[in-house]
Amino acid sequence: MEASANRTNKEELGKIVVLCWAIWSARNDLIWHQRVRTVRDVVVFANSSLNQFLKAQGRENIPSLSPLKAGDGSERWIKPVSGIKLNVDAATFDRDSKHGYGCVVRNSHGALISVFAGCYNGKVTAELAEIMGIKEALSWLKRNSNTQAIIESDSLVCVEAIRSAEKIASGFGFIVDECKNMLKSVGTIFFYVVRNQLDGKKTDGVLDAVYFCIVTMTTVGYGDLVPSSNAAKLLACAFVFTGMALVGLTLSKAADYLVEKQETLLVKTLNMRRKDQAEVLKEAQTNRTKYKCILVFIALLVLMTCGTIFLITVEKLAPVDAFYCVCSTITTLGYGDKSFSTKGGRVFAIFWILISTICLAQFFLYIAELFTESRQRALVHLVLTRRMTNVDLEAADLDDDGIVGAAEFVIYKLKEMGKISQDDVSQIMEEFDELDVDQSGTLSACDINLAQSSPPHHTNNN
Repeated sequence: MEASANRTNKEELGKIVVLCWAIWSARNDLIWHQRVRTVRDVVVFANSSLNQFLKAQGRENIPSLSPLKAGDGSERWIKPVSGIKLNVDAATFDRDSKHGYGCVVRNSHGALISVFAGCYNGKVTAELAEIMGIKEALSWLKRNSNTQAIIESDSLVCVEAIRSAEKIASGFGFIVDECKNMLKSVGTIFFYVVRNQLDGKKTDGVLDAVYFCIVTMTTVGYGDLVPSSNAAKLLACAFVFTGMALVGLTLSKAADYLVEKQETLLVKTLNMRRKDQAEVLKEAQTNRTKYKCILVFIALLVLMTCGTIFLITVEKLAPVDAFYCVCSTITTLGYGDKSFSTKGGRVFAIFWILISTICLAQFFLYIAELFTESRQRALVHLVLTRRMTNVDLEAADLDDDGIVGAAEFVIYKLKEMGKISQDDVSQIMEEFDELDVDQSGTLSACDINLAQSSPPHHTNNN
């Protein structure tokens, strides 16, 4: 056999291997599902599967085959005028190498008739999973002898392919052909495509939309809900920037205001036994950033604890998974393997994600501010404790008269501390020269009156 394989070209060898696989698949269908396939069916299936593999069957390889019809694009479920309506949807689970479908059947009064679903092993494309779900819906209609029905799917590709008379040479096209053959024996079946802007784990339309917006603009991005249409994708691109900026600025200002209010209360509580109010306020001003860090840290611990307890009790996560989900959320990592999937969980998440992500950002901001203040204080201490030298005396002598006055000394020390720069001093001196009309080197009420009555001018230092 190995010698024969070596003499056969790759194209023919591929056909032989896929044909053997198709025969084995037909054998399994016969034993496990009592489905009989003809020789023609086996050969067509083998050729279609090989063609799908070689062309890497995908959405882009399936052209728009038929125009949309009246009734397509509906966002809400509408009762059929007569007969029954089947809503079919499918999902792929690449992580578990599985795919499945679900179908809900209702009558013209909106009453529930039946619900059925299936899950299978193996990775397939979204379109292939959708068309397999539609095929199962048709099989249900055939078994129950329903001759008038409407089938709704959110897969535009599948609906167009079934409506079209064109042949699609792929595994997807093979199942489409099977659906068309089943339609001939079922009765009057109408296919409509329904609009679906978001894919993923859904609970409630409005709630999911708000939840998606919050997860997007806080950059958490779990991936449990993702935009599926081009319009939704473009909207998400615009919203992630504008929403993040607007909400971030608004909530950070609100958080700052609340922290400042609580900061004064905290300082007063820590210094209840001290009667000198001025000293208490002075300490509050000196350690302002420190107290902000403490308050935000306490709030962050409370939020993390609440989030962990909620995920354990409502979302039924293990303690480690709950804490892991909390940490990945507030840091906006949003891996997506653990998230809020229940209706109650998403109501909680809308508020909790907003507050906790902003709280963590404020905490890191105050940490950075505290570190900067610490370095600034160290520099001030170094400047004030360093002994003055002749070099320092020359640098501090701004008017080069060999004598350093109190004003010159203060300016020099402020420059060393980084509080002011030489440009600041120059601009202030320019303003002083403009006000000093009589050029006496001092300012008086007479100088101010003359300066206000005369047009402004700039001193020429050249």
